[in-house]
Amino acid sequence: MSHFIWSIVLAGWKDDKEIFVIDGQQRLITISLLVASFYKICNELPLKNPDLEERKNELRSSFHYYLTSEEKAKKINIINISRNSNELYSKLINGVKYSNDNLREEEKLFIKNFKIIYDSFKKNLDKYKDEELKLDFIAEMLEVIENISIIPIYVNNEYDAYTIFEVLNDRGLDLNIWDLLKNLLFKKTSSENKEKIKKLWDEMIIVLEEWKITITQFIRHYWISKVKFVREKELYDELKDKIKNLSDKDILDFVTELVNSAKNYKKIYVPQLDNFSWIYKGKNIFTVLEYIDKFKVKQCYPIILVLYNKFLSWDISADNFERYLFEIEKFSFIYIKTDLSPSKIEWYYSEYAIKISNANKWEIDEIFTNLIQELSSELISIDIRKLFDSLIYVKDGNNKLLNYVLQRLELWKNKEFSVNGNTIEHIFPKSDIENFEKLFWTDFETSHFLLNSMWNLTLLTSDDNESLWSEKDFIKKKEIYKESRIQLTSWLNELNFFWLKELKERHLKLFNSFEKIWKI
Repeated sequence: MSHFIWSIVLAGWKDDKEIFVIDGQQRLITISLLVASFYKICNELPLKNPDLEERKNELRSSFHYYLTSEEKAKKINIINISRNSNELYSKLINGVKYSNDNLREEEKLFIKNFKIIYDSFKKNLDKYKDEELKLDFIAEMLEVIENISIIPIYVNNEYDAYTIFEVLNDRGLDLNIWDLLKNLLFKKTSSENKEKIKKLWDEMIIVLEEWKITITQFIRHYWISKVKFVREKELYDELKDKIKNLSDKDILDFVTELVNSAKNYKKIYVPQLDNFSWIYKGKNIFTVLEYIDKFKVKQCYPIILVLYNKFLSWDISADNFERYLFEIEKFSFIYIKTDLSPSKIEWYYSEYAIKISNANKWEIDEIFTNLIQELSSELISIDIRKLFDSLIYVKDGNNKLLNYVLQRLELWKNKEFSVNGNTIEHIFPKSDIENFEKLFWTDFETSHFLLNSMWNLTLLTSDDNESLWSEKDFIKKKEIYKESRIQLTSWLNELNFFWLKELKERHLKLFNSFEKIWKI
């Protein structure tokens, strides 16, 4: 059975000593890592039956045949990759020991991906106890690999190869925008700059893929933050129109800016505290970015990217950067609780990102204020009280938003509060619903709502929660609440009882704070 993995575009002829792969690099490298994993498995496979050694060695040689060739009595790799990582790649596929010191990100990815492939097949191999069955499994995998088929498209030079690549796309084949962009850049670049462009491009891909950031998403967000709002299907045509008029130097500058933006995009899209620890208010900035990340709202990242770039160039103060991010965070929270059009919101962010990108430092605050006014106009119909009342604890469900709101309510008054390691606490135990019904003369449905709504919820540290694991009596709970570093919780010690009157009072108090915080 043949396994077709589509066509690859090659610059050169099949008899040439070197052929450049224009399209299909990732597929070929992945296959080589697959072959190398079985070569390693054969090398490491211990056999008690000496009669099977010959068969094992034949399989090992077959796998190695697809990795290397012989030239003047010297073994050379069939596939060579970028200069910086070729030595590590060569050691990896040939089973040679390598050092883990000072590895580049690309090299770390090779090792990581090789380990995933190797471990997966080794796990399947270990299911067989019989040595002959183990070799049968390896032989089956060799047959699968040998039945992989491709259509090689040979062209005389790289320019023609890139043209073929674009023709394939015009015929409706599913090619990534970033692949198309890369090949367009190479097509337009002089041979003198081609290696520089390739090195920069590889650097960008490594930065984004390491954190599983969609490359097309980044390129589009970069574009709509600086140039023009476009949908994904229109993006390549827009890029093509821009690049066709660029000089060789302009192309190099464009790719350099793209790489630098990718590094900044990674920092805001996958926030790590270390990236902001050097900044005044860095912890607060990181917390806001982390909250936005939890919302899984992508429309706001074009403007966050521009604001971060402006902050790094000293056009925005740390105070203002934190304030702008907090406004975006607040709107994003309300947005996910509504049915507002994602495209319309993204258009707002794009339009104002472009304005800020082109503005001087004195104009930015007014532009951002106008953005918030535009976004607020989309929320006129939102009932903030209904939004607050809709925040209900769900047993065995996703309560991240509820936890987020409680944390923000705490941070409103307690700036020293740590957002990590906190859990949601039911003040009146949720497991005691029957007793709740009797005490408050309510039916099951009403009791369930009261028990799991905001007025019966607070935050505890994990240590406090363990102390209260089986405690139901509020008077006894108060002793632990009193010692809590969380003000939402320690305040409960001021109450003598926690009945319906106290529930309602607490609910109103929390809502008043909620309204002040999320007022857009």
